[in-house]
Amino acid sequence: MKNDEDGERDFVFYRDESLSADLNLRYGEVNREMIDNCRILHFGSLCLSSEPSRTAVLNSVEYAKCKGKLVSYDPNYRPRLWKDIETAQRTIRSAVRYADIVKVSEDELKLITDCETMFSSIAKMFEYGTKILCITQGAKGCVIATP
Repeated sequence: MKNDEDGERDFVFYRDESLSADLNLRYGEVNREMIDNCRILHFGSLCLSSEPSRTAVLNSVEYAKCKGKLVSYDPNYRPRLWKDIETAQRTIRSAVRYADIVKVSEDELKLITDCETMFSSIAKMFEYGTKILCITQGAKGCVIATP
């Protein structure tokens, strides 16, 4: 990661579909006992960008919800890691529905909700089931919203 002259972050990823562990996780490899013993499960979207890890993560999150665990999610959308924006949007939205706590940037919030204003975006996230929403705003800080 590096910052440009305005302080904006820029990320560089090296991913080889056959070598990158985060892309090759299979659900059978997930230690469900660790989920059974946790109180909170946190996940992000980098490993949701392709199979088989997408299915492994979403199944793990669904398992955690069924076990009554608190689920935290950071979409961390990086366009270069996705096949296309439609796939990213669809996948990220499906994951949001499992999350009690969601941390997003303003751009990610718009991507997920397709809403123009922050207030309508927040309302949409609550419709998805989010209970605590943290919207990061760079140097302006963040907004925390609850129903």
